[in-house]
Amino acid sequence: FKANPIARNNAYAMVEYKKGIYRVVLEDLSEKRKILLKAGVLNNQDELNPNYPMMAWDPKGSRLLVIYSAEGKIKMFIYDAVARYKTFKQNLEGFQSIQDAKFMLDQNTLILSAVKNGQSDLFVYKVKENTVQQITNDTYDDLDASFVAFPNKTGILFSSNRPAANAPKSDTSIASRNNFNIYMVDNW
Repeated sequence: FKANPIARNNAYAMVEYKKGIYRVVLEDLSEKRKILLKAGVLNNQDELNPNYPMMAWDPKGSRLLVIYSAEGKIKMFIYDAVARYKTFKQNLEGFQSIQDAKFMLDQNTLILSAVKNGQSDLFVYKVKENTVQQITNDTYDDLDASFVAFPNKTGILFSSNRPAANAPKSDTSIASRNNFNIYMVDNW
């Protein structure tokens, strides 16, 4: 369930799952409900991957990002709630899974927490250009990233189990059992 971030807008998006078929539904109390995505295979088992589909609204509440898995690939589209059509239908190549996705400052940039090469890292994804920039690259878990803007500084806040901000980045370091803490990256 994802509510529109604009308080006076009564739209929300949700995932319905029934017998192997999932639907991403956009509900707007002033309009008829719209099914944005219907996928899956009819069966009586539990949901195969509870992480997908994943949704995120842009800060203006006019676009809805939907990330889902189909045909063994991770796919995405952005639904323009104002113009009422899907844009930027793309495959997200190179990732084993996406754990979290949010819009950054504009409607073209996403911050992803994703698994690549068996480790969870942060990535900035440019939608129009279909390009990925890796922000972190280490064995520590990097989760729940959000773009933040302070008066004299902007950056990405994220939760990580790294022991310190300057923890070793080698791929031979042992996976951490530390508690999660909040860190900020501002030099990407």
